Amino acid sequence: MTSPRAGKKTGPKPKFTERDVVEAALKVGVADFTLAQVAKELGVATSAVYRLFDGRYDLVRACLEHTARELVLPIPPERSWQEILRDWADRCWELMEKYPGLALTIMQNPSAMLYLDKYFAELAQALEAAGMDRSSVEFALDFIGDTVIATHISISALRGPAGDTAHSEWDVIVEHSDPNSVFSPQESWKGRGFLDAKIDFIITGIERGIPHAVSG
Repeated sequence: MTSPRAGKKTGPKPKFTERDVVEAALKVGVADFTLAQVAKELGVATSAVYRLFDGRYDLVRACLEHTARELVLPIPPERSWQEILRDWADRCWELMEKYPGLALTIMQNPSAMLYLDKYFAELAQALEAAGMDRSSVEFALDFIGDTVIATHISISALRGPAGDTAHSEWDVIVEHSDPNSVFSPQESWKGRGFLDAKIDFIITGIERGIPHAVSG
């Protein structure tokens, strides 16, 4: 699924490809890049980028399609449905670690899921073949995907700067936290946080039929 172009561009053909532009945008940061920044990364004029993409939205869509292709990996047939779901969470996390700002961009562009239609079908088939009830598949993939995305956005903010200061949000929390606070700062917060515990919680709930209880 490729974003539609407004019309055929005229003039000499650029000496770089659409993939070059996409990779430059991902390197700059997919959540907040400007076409001027992407052009600078490529070493070309901004107008040259417009010869391949109609604007920022068009390029964001191309970035989402590109990263979606990276997410797709063969699913080993011997995996249990629990392992398949954990693999799904891990792949999502790894991709968001590789491309800063991707989690936020996906959250802001829900239609990004369209680029994974075929892979979702393969995941669903593998989960059912491993013994998972069909009615739980959509719930599990959606819940785990949302959990990974939200967790990564939160942890990225924690790692990031506190306003316009030289300190990170983590530095502020460590400096000002009460030693007796319920949430005492842990180094793991800057890694995956409580993500693995959350995924285990979701899987345990599915094992106990929670989606059926809620929907029924």
